[in-house]
Amino acid sequence: MKIGNQKFLALAFCLSLLFTNANAAVENLSVDNSSYSNAQYLGNLSAQILMNVFGVRGSVYSGQINDNDNADFYSFDINAPTTLKLSVFTPAGPIFNNDPVLGLYDANGVQLAFDDDSGAGWDSFLQYAIGAPGRYIAAVSGYDDTSFAGGGDSNFLYNLQAEIAIVQGNPVPVPGAFWLMGSSLLGLASFRRKRTL
Repeated sequence: MKIGNQKFLALAFCLSLLFTNANAAVENLSVDNSSYSNAQYLGNLSAQILMNVFGVRGSVYSGQINDNDNADFYSFDINAPTTLKLSVFTPAGPIFNNDPVLGLYDANGVQLAFDDDSGAGWDSFLQYAIGAPGRYIAAVSGYDDTSFAGGGDSNFLYNLQAEIAIVQGNPVPVPGAFWLMGSSLLGLASFRRKRTL
């Protein structure tokens, strides 16, 4: 069972304010979203929306934000044939060698695409031609959980982005404010521990 955390919600809320043209969501840590059949629903994805989902794998900030090591699944609807772009960014990836993997599934749980390391550093990026409208599911896990059955690299925050767009090249990573926010929380956690000693 996943464990809710108010600090994670506060962090995600602050980060969502940075994306004025985006539809921001937070992984619901109080429910199990570890398979395509119980994926967390994000809504309808249209050409005008960049969907940002803030999630966590494992435990970060000395256990102050907790989740399990299962894969995280998110579903969304696409209403017309188009090109889908999915990206996973890890704000502390270059420092701690975080290595997410990313999958795309159809509504029946058939894997349509997979990526590891096509983004900046070890982050993930994939682009897929959607041929028919319907429900699609993005899955986030850690290397080397290629089947998204659980396990793999963990203990990191991530930002999943979903966008309808035909793009050239790889995506631009999340703004440095995401890094700054994560670093600030880490500093606050350390400061709090020192004060309680």
